[in-house]
Amino acid sequence: MRSMVLEIALIDIRPGQEDDFVRAYAKARHLVATTPGCRSASATTWASSACARPDATARAGCRPLRRGGTPVRMAARRVRINFAHPVLERSRVNRRLVDAVRDLDGVTVHDLYEAYPTLQVNVGREQDLLLAHDVIVFQHPFYWYSTPALLKEWQDHVLEYGWAYGEGGTALRGKVTLNAITTGGPAAAYHRAGYNRVTVPELLAPWEQTANLCGKRFLAPVVVHPALRVVR
Repeated sequence: MRSMVLEIALIDIRPGQEDDFVRAYAKARHLVATTPGCRSASATTWASSACARPDATARAGCRPLRRGGTPVRMAARRVRINFAHPVLERSRVNRRLVDAVRDLDGVTVHDLYEAYPTLQVNVGREQDLLLAHDVIVFQHPFYWYSTPALLKEWQDHVLEYGWAYGEGGTALRGKVTLNAITTGGPAAAYHRAGYNRVTVPELLAPWEQTANLCGKRFLAPVVVHPALRVVR
């Protein structure tokens, strides 16, 4: 039987009760870890960008967790945005979206068309970048109900058998992924009764199945409708 990861909860700790939580968690973790069939138990904590900075302890509401007088590291998930827009200078929305997140703590924007203008993807480099991040976002315009050509090229070469899927292919297992897309048509068009006849999640089914094959957790997409009507 394959190992299973059970995600229990996202826990928000009240300021001033960090030590109480650490003690309670230590007891609860022992109970879970000793349950028949459990191979291991661990927890990942999320920290807001404000509390994750080096000077966080000086900020209101930001206190380091401690276990027996030793600080407990707050591990924020590392987010990588694989951005693909072949004509960025003509973009009305994608450029603004990228600029809005480029300087956020824990977020790295990777412009694929800037990195690979000849569409020759460096497979080893891209695989190393994937390993270095926990959340992978694919941001792109929804060209012909799909993606720009470079993203398909990226998939074909980077997600290798024996590395991303198949026998021994567990490198991406447990990572989180989603698509952040812009469409030319309004939201009403992506509906059974709309002129596109299907929904955006249905059109993204190949991405969902790819994530499933690679052992990744696929989240619902972030969609901006309709990009062509956004005023500059």
